[in-house]
Amino acid sequence: MKTFLLGTLLAAVAASATASSDAQLQKRIFDGDSKFVFECNQQTIPDPVSGGGTSYFSQALYFEHNGQKHHPRKEDCTYDKKDATCQYCIINAPELDSPTTVKACYLPPAGKKSCVIDFYYGNRHYNANLDKDFCEKKVDATISNARITTTCYFNYKLAHPPTTTRTIPPWTPTPVPDPVKLGPNPKVLIVGDSITHGQEGDFTWRYRISEWFRNYAPDTKPEFVGPYTGTQERDKAKEPQPPMLSSDLPPNTNPRTSGGYHPGISFQSNHFAVWGRQIAQDTPLIEDVVRKYKPDIILVLLGFNDMGWFVSDAPGTLNSMEKFIQNARKPNPGVKMAIANVPQRSLIGGRDDLPVKTTDYNRALPALLKKFDSQLSPTRLVDVEGNYDCAPAHCPAGYDGLHPNAYGEYLIAQAFSRTLYSDFSVGKGQLQLPSSYPPRQLPVPSNIRAVPEPMGVKVTWDQVYESNSYDVRSRIAGTSDWTESRAGTNRHDQTFTVKGIKWEFQIRSSYGEPEQGGAKGAWSGIVSATADRGTPSPPKDIRTSTEGGSSSLTVSWGAVENGPVDRFGVIIWDRDTPGAFIDTRGARGSPLTIGSLKPGHRYDVWVETWGGPGLGGLPKGGNPVVVGGGTPSTPSGLEALTVDPTTMHLRWNAANGAAGYKIYTNPDATAQKTGSKPDEEGKLVSETNWGEAFLFPGTWHFEFCVSAVNGQKESSRTCATPPKASGYD
Repeated sequence: MKTFLLGTLLAAVAASATASSDAQLQKRIFDGDSKFVFECNQQTIPDPVSGGGTSYFSQALYFEHNGQKHHPRKEDCTYDKKDATCQYCIINAPELDSPTTVKACYLPPAGKKSCVIDFYYGNRHYNANLDKDFCEKKVDATISNARITTTCYFNYKLAHPPTTTRTIPPWTPTPVPDPVKLGPNPKVLIVGDSITHGQEGDFTWRYRISEWFRNYAPDTKPEFVGPYTGTQERDKAKEPQPPMLSSDLPPNTNPRTSGGYHPGISFQSNHFAVWGRQIAQDTPLIEDVVRKYKPDIILVLLGFNDMGWFVSDAPGTLNSMEKFIQNARKPNPGVKMAIANVPQRSLIGGRDDLPVKTTDYNRALPALLKKFDSQLSPTRLVDVEGNYDCAPAHCPAGYDGLHPNAYGEYLIAQAFSRTLYSDFSVGKGQLQLPSSYPPRQLPVPSNIRAVPEPMGVKVTWDQVYESNSYDVRSRIAGTSDWTESRAGTNRHDQTFTVKGIKWEFQIRSSYGEPEQGGAKGAWSGIVSATADRGTPSPPKDIRTSTEGGSSSLTVSWGAVENGPVDRFGVIIWDRDTPGAFIDTRGARGSPLTIGSLKPGHRYDVWVETWGGPGLGGLPKGGNPVVVGGGTPSTPSGLEALTVDPTTMHLRWNAANGAAGYKIYTNPDATAQKTGSKPDEEGKLVSETNWGEAFLFPGTWHFEFCVSAVNGQKESSRTCATPPKASGYD
């Protein structure tokens, strides 16, 4: 008896394969190759010992335009609460003028194997069953494998053409009564976050504003002042690190400011901009910085991180800016300030609040600046938001949906040049945009090597200076589908593997996302290595509970068979918070209580062992937990469907207070003669559906029971037996 796994979106990324297409259909209706594709792939891996095999079922959902695939992110997908065989995903792509919700189902209510897409775009509703002229279905099948692919072609004429860029109106200088005179040799302090700081290989808008002073304001000779001169340098490649213990010394949090600029440029680059910086952080610091460096004017671009990282809302960010202005004036009551509003960014899944907060802040900022404005110490607005070509739907000015590329650097500098010209009488006009922008140089990385390591396989390569990250393709040798991931340094560790598996890899240089305003290099050739595994085994008897309180969970575990073990890592993930990060806590031993969690939220829990740096074992899961919850209710509405004579599918209603569910399989006497045995421990699942294949001599010889769990608390079981297949009376 083998498990039939209904795929999740994690499997979908690995399972993406090129769908078939009907060239005549596309030619008859469409201008270009644009389509929504949903693939249902069932593949059987033979088991030479038992003679059977494990059947894996995966799904791949994506929008494709002219060969470029756009997959939804995991956090942008949810499952139908009534029928978890259906998923709802939000898909973003440059060719779509708005995020599009797609419903994709593997198993419709009738129980017939199928692969169905249902979605809205523009003013048309597309449905794979109804729109035969727009959708096609293809089934590829062998004895052990099957692929069902449904493709719905996207019609630009029936929908409306996508909007790929914002319309930025031309700038007309507004006369300013009694404009302020900055002076011929001003000291200029630039204050900002990552948008201003930049990272290694960038020009930065700071360089572009220095060019504007040189070319458009030759009579003004600024001196840029501040404690830092560089961009943020690259992270250093290192082996996987164990999680920190509460007793460990905190990591060095000093600003990283030794990074270089774009090759071939040089300028007087002092500044006070730090990656990740908030107004709330700079408010207590700016007084000493102004006292030490004595600027005549401060150029400020701050506020995104306050609202983007939940530090504050719009009113709180505005309050921080008010304190910033007051503190900057303490050592110099006559300091001048050009203060920018906050640019919008491309939409982040689960952060619909961010565009609203940004808009609220930007609307309120002019009144605050007017309140503090004076002839002695003017506080004037820089409209970066209005000039920066970036919005929730699309961001051509940002390589990653926010941070400026070469085009975006010019736009920010242009916004500051407008305020300096109109409000401070500097220069002959605004910075003019060039007809083209320097491309990022992203060659294929050199010296790529893959070697076995105790945690699996290590892949290294030489750094590419203008690449701010790298894309990594990995696959098991002999398979065709690649899994793609991102590496922040020139090293990739393939750790989710067992010993003896041969892996293949490809690397390419990356600078954000091309569908935003980034770029990619070409893929390298293939390198390979066979995985090793010399790490401690996971602990036995992992137990989870909510006994620690209404906002905490407790994890305990037993012995480890092989060591030595330096520490353990307890991994938790909030399944009910969109875009939640995986959190790992270090511990010397069992148990560990983790507090400050969200009551009522479901948390998945794993425990891993560490023998030291580069010696992390594979994690093992425990029962999930609803924080603050008790014993869950018994699942209701259990249905056992016979998909074919040896394949069944279960579905049931969600149980109150359930963090997960356990499936128990009970073969009858006939099935036990074929080698099937009762499952006494149960299989843990997170959704309200589950499937199993290779049930010999037939699905109706097996009873399936389902219980709900919350940590070690478990409900009573409800049971059902699939009906006989047609023709097996």
